Amino acid sequence: QQPDQQRLRGIDDRHGRGCGRVEWETLEWVNWYNNERLHSAIGYVTPQEPEEAFYANMNDLDKVA
Repeated sequence: QQPDQQRLRGIDDRHGRGCGRVEWETLEWVNWYNNERLHSAIGYVTPQEPEEAFYANMNDLDKVA
């Protein structure tokens, strides 16, 4: 489900489409990168999963310190 890399590489070639479209496609890619891609260095899970586990294991005092 990786976004079309060619589409992202050609983002500067989009004359007349407006900045909003470029921003939206960039946000889609960032969402994919952080929430959907599987990363081999962290056990083929999404980057979000270890972060959620980290905060779930903290007690309330650790969260405010």
